[in-house]
Order: sequence, then C-alpha cells, then structure tokens
Amino acid sequence: MKIIWFKAFSTSTLASFFFIFFLLSSMINFVVQSNQPQSKLERKIIVDAGHGGIDAGANRKGVLEKDINLAIAKNLANFLNRGSLEIIMTRTEDKLYNDDRNQDIINRVKIANESGAELLISIHTNSFPSSTSFGGQTFYKPNSEESKKLASAIQEKLIEIQPENYRKIKSAPYYILRKSKIPAVIVEVGFISNPEDRERLTDQEEQQKIARGIGEGVINYFNQKLKETPN
Repeated sequence: MKIIWFKAFSTSTLASFFFIFFLLSSMINFVVQSNQPQSKLERKIIVDAGHGGIDAGANRKGVLEKDINLAIAKNLANFLNRGSLEIIMTRTEDKLYNDDRNQDIINRVKIANESGAELLISIHTNSFPSSTSFGGQTFYKPNSEESKKLASAIQEKLIEIQPENYRKIKSAPYYILRKSKIPAVIVEVGFISNPEDRERLTDQEEQQKIARGIGEGVINYFNQKLKETPN
C-alpha cells in the first residue's frame, strides 16, 4: 500500500510541478516581452537612404555611397520595424524621385513633413581627400534640442561598435535637416575614402551591426523621452 501511495503521490507532485513550471514560464515570457522597448513605443519613423539613381554620392575604388546607404537603411528599417514602430523609407530602390536631384530632396522632406512621423534618420557615407579620416558621425538639425538628443544617443552607439572613433555630434545646415519640421539627423556611417571604413561599410555583417547600433540609439532616445514624461 505504501508503494502504491508513493507512486500516486509522485505522479501528482510531478503533474503539479510541471503545471507550476509552465505557468511561471508563461508569466516570465510575458514580462520579458512586455519590457521590450519596442512594445512601449507607438512611433512612426522616416528612414532615408541618401542619394540613389543618377546621384551616386561619394565613391572610391568602384564602391558607391548610394549602395552603402541603401543597404544600411534597409537593415535599420528591418531592425526598427518591430512591435508598434512604423517605418517609412524614402526609397527602397536605386532611383531618385522623377530622376531629378532637386525634386528628389524636396520630395523626401515632403514625406517627412506630411507622414505624421516623429523622427527623420538620413543615412549617408562620408568622404575626404585624405584617406586617414575615419569613423561614423551624427549631424543634427540646428536649434533643435530633440534632434541633438537623438544624435547623441546614436553617436554613443556608433562609438560602441567602433571604439577608436573620436568623432562628436555636430549641428549642420543640410537641406533635409533645415526643412524637416520634425527632429532630424544625418548619420554619416563612416568614410568611404578610408580603406578600413570602406571595408567595414561594404561587409554585410558590419552593415547589420551599424544599422543595429543606430536602431538601438533611436530606441534609447525614445526610452529616455518616456522617462522624462510626467506621470
């Protein structure tokens, strides 16, 4: 009788144990998911891949800026397009609006200002006559404190993935920054004129790493805004 009772008790105990384990696992999974930054954000973001089509941007050794910009912009959009973040890309192909540089930049600003988006992130690749300049750098809309905060959050992540990068954020009067009515930054992801940067910028894994860094900077910016919002 004792043996039978012991087996029954063990089966019941095991069943209870597995039930509790399943319940706790479900609760933990829910908490983890609910704590993901993206799940708290209901935001719309413009991701702009600089240049395109007839406008190749900077180039070195057969490498074109427009291709780097688009690859990283797509990776950034994929990273951010989760939860309740909505991403709008100004271009997803190698072309300009109406194949016209002037109409294209005007159209990009129009998208930013009429989409109801909260942020504009424009991806570019830097260049300099000397091959020694290197490192990603973030430029922000002049006289915009929110743009400056966004640039700072992104630049922090760019330095994390390239610790030797000494560059700091700067305000800049670029057209797309000046004319956008929302916080806006231009992220120069590196120097196409620098051999080491150029190798990084054309490597798919590095492109994903850079995009993820920019994306994490964006999320950190939004999370900081949530902390600053009065209850």
